[in-house]
Amino acid sequence: MRNLFAAIEERRRISLERFIYALGMRHVGETTALALARGYGSWEAFHEACLKVAKGDEETIAEMDALDQIGDTVIMSIKAYFGESHNRRHRRALTKEVTILDAEQPKSHSAIAGKTVVFTGALEKMSVMRPRRWPNDWAPRPPLGVEEDGLCRRRSRRRLETGGGQEARRRGADRG
Repeated sequence: MRNLFAAIEERRRISLERFIYALGMRHVGETTALALARGYGSWEAFHEACLKVAKGDEETIAEMDALDQIGDTVIMSIKAYFGESHNRRHRRALTKEVTILDAEQPKSHSAIAGKTVVFTGALEKMSVMRPRRWPNDWAPRPPLGVEEDGLCRRRSRRRLETGGGQEARRRGADRG
């Protein structure tokens, strides 16, 4: 019986991104919830910003729009959700029952922070679309401080070549 109560009590602690996702706002999936959580850091900061967005505060809307992966559709969805009175009651009741943990911030002092890493060649055990779907259960999320980027940019400084990339490079060198 003690284990049951301990398990229930442990579930009362929830990460900010999971709580934002669990609110069920339209157009706010796991990836968007993670971006919002990292952008605001704490429930208090996020909640305050959302209430300002619901009131139409242009400065706060512009700040939210500046976050990576957040655009007009998400902002309008947040504005609608936080503007509805019945949602306020539900949020108030929920926040009394759970402890919302602050979001983990990306590490800015790692060797690859702020760099773009380009994977070239064949990913032999992964389809092209799989790396874009990190939040799903079948693949781990990228480490904090690492952002996925679907574009190959000329300004990238690091390249990780898989077997297929090294082979293609060798064949290209052989052909002149």
